[in-house]
Amino acid sequence: MEQLFSSGNSIKSGPFVLLWRIQKLSSSVPIQVGFSVPKKKFKKAVTRNKIRRLIKEAYRLQKTGLFDTVLKSEKQLALFILYRDNNESTQKELQDKIIVALSRLENELKIELSNAD
Repeated sequence: MEQLFSSGNSIKSGPFVLLWRIQKLSSSVPIQVGFSVPKKKFKKAVTRNKIRRLIKEAYRLQKTGLFDTVLKSEKQLALFILYRDNNESTQKELQDKIIVALSRLENELKIELSNAD
């Protein structure tokens, strides 16, 4: 996790910041994901947990393309998704925004993996 924040790549897309790093496959899981909603912007834990659950669900529904890209490379992706918006969003809004963010990440991964070969 520390390496991800110190030497990982980042993508800013809408209300999300995606920190990612591609590495050698160290476990059987191709993608390790973490989620964060800042306490500074959302004081109540109930609100933070709700937003985190909505983001997790949006990610779960949209992760297949990302999984396919990572599985083909036989590497592992460490990914951390930060929510940086000041307002709560609905499930539909988050899902639309996560689609854009993950497609940008997938394009970046393809470039990174093609340069590594």
